[in-house]
Amino acid sequence: MRKIVFIISLFMLSNSYNAKAQKATEMPTGKKFYIQSAMNYGKNYGGYWDLPGVYQPSRAINKGANIQVWNLDAHHDRQFTLVKSNLKGYYEIQVGYTTNSRVDIQGRGTGNGTSVKIWDKNGQNNQKFLFQHLGNGRFKIYDRNSGKAICLAGRKNANGTNVHIWDDHNGPWMEWYLIDVETKKAYEPSQSKQKITEVKIGDQVWMGENLNVSHFRNGDPIPVAQTYSDYKKATDEEKPISCYYEFDSVNGVKYGKMYNWYTVNDPRGLAPNGWRVASDADWKQLVDFLGDKTSIKLKSKSGWKQNGNGTDDYGFSALPAGSLGYTGYGSGIGLTAKWWTSTEIGEEKAWFWSANYNSKNLPNIGSFKSPKSSGFSVRCVKD
Repeated sequence: MRKIVFIISLFMLSNSYNAKAQKATEMPTGKKFYIQSAMNYGKNYGGYWDLPGVYQPSRAINKGANIQVWNLDAHHDRQFTLVKSNLKGYYEIQVGYTTNSRVDIQGRGTGNGTSVKIWDKNGQNNQKFLFQHLGNGRFKIYDRNSGKAICLAGRKNANGTNVHIWDDHNGPWMEWYLIDVETKKAYEPSQSKQKITEVKIGDQVWMGENLNVSHFRNGDPIPVAQTYSDYKKATDEEKPISCYYEFDSVNGVKYGKMYNWYTVNDPRGLAPNGWRVASDADWKQLVDFLGDKTSIKLKSKSGWKQNGNGTDDYGFSALPAGSLGYTGYGSGIGLTAKWWTSTEIGEEKAWFWSANYNSKNLPNIGSFKSPKSSGFSVRCVKD
């Protein structure tokens, strides 16, 4: 009995991990797409989802037909439309000119290698799919029933290769592009644009919230770490990376993102147009203007632990967003606020500014040195 319970527990933990790793992207409905493998995209006209034996002008779709990949043609069996399901973040995939056909995981199977087929619409979880945008138009597509990713069999992309489900891995055989049938361009979700509150303090105009952007100023996506291992790998390689506290996007709604200093310093520009990441000199100017009890004047009126709330005199609304250290979380939500500056100190460190929950003993915010690997919030000043 204990063995059975243990096995069930492992299964549940595995499923919950897969679900946590999958980030739903809002997708357009009612638009026809070709779906092409990332192994082929930009190289040739192969790797497109296809139903064998379906030709125009016939509109018949063979129920039970396996989806394969093939060279692109104009037949309607290579065109797919996303339809919202009754489960938030998941979509049904309609085939061609039909209204009742759906992409389906054969027999509601959950095992590696189960085929992706076509079947009549039935509303079951094996006909619901989550799309996760990886950046630059690349998507992973996950089956709701099994939690597995749709991919190419055998990591091959030759004509006639079967499309099936498998445990999630990184690689182009698991990634897909959605090509707009009309424009012939790969679909890419709109770049997130942060709604910015402008706060005038002295001669400066600051952002009234922490930075929470997912793209550099030139439009390139900023990688988002899903785990600490992701974050550490990028930082070890001195590459840009962002993350949410506890790697949970829910925290980003209130506290914004944390970034390593390589993101702050990236030549593509972290700050939105018209803004710059505040330098050490910018922060000093702010503190000089506010004078005594700077921390209390800038801190939000709620959210700080141990009676550490401020008066938020100017709408700066400094929140205790926590931080990420090189060996793990440096400080927790509710205790400290830490912001990178654009000012570096040699090759390994840069300046950051911090406010503490203990306003009585630490009435002013201060500047400190930190390794560039740390994950801190960012505030910007208007140019």
